[in-house]
Amino acid sequence: MQIEVLRKEGYSVRRSANLIGVHHSTVARELNRVEGEYSAIKAQQLAISKSANKGRPLGLLIRPLYPKVLYLDRIIQLLFF
Repeated sequence: MQIEVLRKEGYSVRRSANLIGVHHSTVARELNRVEGEYSAIKAQQLAISKSANKGRPLGLLIRPLYPKVLYLDRIIQLLFF
């Protein structure tokens, strides 16, 4: 929100970064995150939607676990019985 306010007030990227206490490239990347006029709400929504799509596809994660469970059961039987 601070970046959005400073931008609307006409502050440069470097001046905004100095006032917020971050590196100027951090502010520049944040401003480039949203096309057109910067909006903190748009940037946050975009970040949430991108993070929801990160990682492996769900289909690869769903595998039957029973072979591993059976294998572990066999190891336990051999060790303790």
